[in-house]
Amino acid sequence: MLPTFIRTSIRKFSSAVPLAMSMQMNMDIPISIDELLEIHAQSMASQAFLARSDHFVMGDDISVLDYGCGDGIVSESLQFNSRSITGVDSNSDLVNAFNRKFRDRGISSDKLEAHTCIPPDSKFDVIVCTQLLHKLNDVDGVINTLSQHLNSDGELLIVDYSNQPFSDSAVLNSTFTGEHIDKPSPNTHPHRHAISSQKVQSAITKAGLIDYSCRPAFLLDYEETGGLSRIPFFIATGLKK
Repeated sequence: MLPTFIRTSIRKFSSAVPLAMSMQMNMDIPISIDELLEIHAQSMASQAFLARSDHFVMGDDISVLDYGCGDGIVSESLQFNSRSITGVDSNSDLVNAFNRKFRDRGISSDKLEAHTCIPPDSKFDVIVCTQLLHKLNDVDGVINTLSQHLNSDGELLIVDYSNQPFSDSAVLNSTFTGEHIDKPSPNTHPHRHAISSQKVQSAITKAGLIDYSCRPAFLLDYEETGGLSRIPFFIATGLKK
C-alpha cells in the first residue's frame, strides 16, 4: 500500500489524476515518485502558464497547442482562457483518454481534441509544453518544429525541471537572483533529469524565436526518506515575429 502522505498528496489533485493513475490508487498498485511528480507538476504548470502569458491574461480568444498533452491535465485548466485547445501526444492511449474525458463531459471536439501528431498546416497563438523537454534527445528539432506552428506574435511556453535551485522569493519576484532574493533552502535540489536554461535558450534562439526569458516557475514539495525536499521548475518563453 502507498504511504499515507503520498495518498493524501495525490488526492489534493484528485480532479487532475489520470484515469489509469486513479485505477492504480484504488487497486493499491505502487506509483513511482516520478509519476507523482509529473501529476503535480502539470497541475502547477497550468497556473504558471496562465500567470506568465499575456495571451492568457488579456483574453480568451486564442488557439492553444498542448504539446505532450498526456490525458489533458494542463488543457483542462487552460480551457476557460482559450477559444480552442489541440492536444498532441505520441501515446495513442493517452490521446484516447484525453478525447474520451472531454467528450464524456459534453465538450465538443472544436473546443478540445487531441491527436498523435500536430495537424499539418495548423497555427496557434500559444504553444505550451510541460515536463517533456528533459525526455527528448533532439530538443533543437522539437522546438524548431513547434515554432513553425506559431502564428505571428505567437508564444511558446515551456515548464520543466530547473537545474538551478531557487527560493520562494525568487518565484514571487520572477527572477533567479537579486539583493532582495533569498537563498534557496538547504532541502531544495534540482531533479536528476533537470535541463539547463542554456540548452533551452539555445534551442529557442535557433528556432528564430525572440524575447527569450527563463524565470522561476514554482517549487514542488515532496516527502522522501530524509524528510521534505523541494524540486525547482522553470518557465521559459519565446515569441514568434
